[in-house]
Amino acid sequence: MQQQVRVEVKCNEGRDIIDESATAKKLTPDDAKLIWCEGPAYSHRTNSLYFSDVRTSTMYVWICESDKCKVFRKPSHNSNGNCIDKEGRLITCEHRARRITRTTLTSAANTEESVAQFYDGKPFNSPNDVIVKSDGSIWFTDPDYGCSVSEGHSSPQQQEGCYVYRLSPDGTEISVVSKDVMRPNGLCFSPDESKLYVVDTGAVAYPKCDEVCDPVVDWNNPHNIQMYDVKNEKELENGKVLIDSFDKSVPDGIRCDVKGNLYAGTWEGVQVFSPDGRQLCVIRTPKTAANCCFGGMENKTLFITATDTVWAIQCKLAGAV
Repeated sequence: MQQQVRVEVKCNEGRDIIDESATAKKLTPDDAKLIWCEGPAYSHRTNSLYFSDVRTSTMYVWICESDKCKVFRKPSHNSNGNCIDKEGRLITCEHRARRITRTTLTSAANTEESVAQFYDGKPFNSPNDVIVKSDGSIWFTDPDYGCSVSEGHSSPQQQEGCYVYRLSPDGTEISVVSKDVMRPNGLCFSPDESKLYVVDTGAVAYPKCDEVCDPVVDWNNPHNIQMYDVKNEKELENGKVLIDSFDKSVPDGIRCDVKGNLYAGTWEGVQVFSPDGRQLCVIRTPKTAANCCFGGMENKTLFITATDTVWAIQCKLAGAV
């Protein structure tokens, strides 16, 4: 029997997030043979959810109108994080191709174009997660997970470190905005874009091997959420650890709601925190939740990519736009 999602409210404020009795809907069929679902992104123009299965190098789309899930792109170059820009285009991180791409979803061909692939004359390591600011700039993380057979292909890290980058709105300038995160992963802005949150999954790494394998964990390394002030719309300052209470769990993809609460995919499910880092509730999934995003008619549906399954559950607050 399929295990179900369950909600645990940790305090009164948690009841403003979601009902404890809320039930989740499974969007992916049992025979889909998914392995590691990631990067959910909801398009209000197509009323569809796009997501990656990193290990099978496939992207899928769940279409709200038909309630059907189908292949969107294969191969996807081991795509991971996705988001929708202000023009309704799909922005995607591709591990294997070491690049950021853009797809016009209203085009029948769904052909991607590369918008960022090199920094300082060298390829990226393996872009992991991506967001678009209201000014059109693209911000993304570049850890080394795609430099493994499990999530890309076995190859040396190309950049000197694992950094957070910003691509200017006109696409002509790529800059490093943070070098102080060991392995930057999920990221999101606060609703007013005055803060940037970045997940550090430094505790998780893939061993050197020539075949698909599971990552190893070193709990002495970071597994937290950091917060920065955004300066002059394009720089970061005053970086600090906001949430470091995950114990034997690791955060991954993150999103904010309109009140600034943080929703973090973790090994336990989606953990929800107040803007000052207090845990409000946990949406427990049967398997590890890698990422989440908001969507639906009122932008109050939380879509969760949880290992081999994608779930949808109704929240009380809308996601930050």
